[in-house]
Amino acid sequence: MNQHGDSLQLTLDQPHPVSKWPRAWYMLIGLFCIPTAFSLLLAEPASAFWNSKHLGDADFAALLVLIAGSFFLAKALVSDLLKVCAVTLTPNGIFLTWSYVPQIFGGGVSKNIHLSWPDIETLVWIEGESELDLKQYLQIEFKEKIPIRKTALKVLVCDDRNETECRKIIHLLPPSLVKPEWIQPAFQTRLELPNSSYL
Repeated sequence: MNQHGDSLQLTLDQPHPVSKWPRAWYMLIGLFCIPTAFSLLLAEPASAFWNSKHLGDADFAALLVLIAGSFFLAKALVSDLLKVCAVTLTPNGIFLTWSYVPQIFGGGVSKNIHLSWPDIETLVWIEGESELDLKQYLQIEFKEKIPIRKTALKVLVCDDRNETECRKIIHLLPPSLVKPEWIQPAFQTRLELPNSSYL
């Protein structure tokens, strides 16, 4: 979490480097694995060599390599590797930053979009699903699908019940947000402290 003036950035992932070609590498891995798998299945010398090393059944190994190669090749040809990298909270709304790789032989491209609070359908503060999981999240649901091809986003706020960090975030969110139950007593206690000094 990085704070810059009146904004606060929640980092989710690192953007794709501009200087690297991740889709091209996936394609090369796929093009290497698929012929290797067929050579294990169909070429007698290759399967004999594999079996001589006692590495397991050659047909089973070929199937695994074929599945892995198909996965990487499909990922290179079909997927643009889109991922949401950061959510920046401001008093007026949020900035979403994402990264994707539009071309096979090309590097990553970063984009961002600003959404004002009226563009948000629902904004919910939630905690981990189990009693031992105290991670804090923001569940953001958009009124319409945006360029990241999602209508909702779950963002990690902090790893535990850190009141100081959570208050910084709540300060930037709309007043209509329902505060987490565990932080409500803390706010109430702070409000009562000045009055209690006169008792």
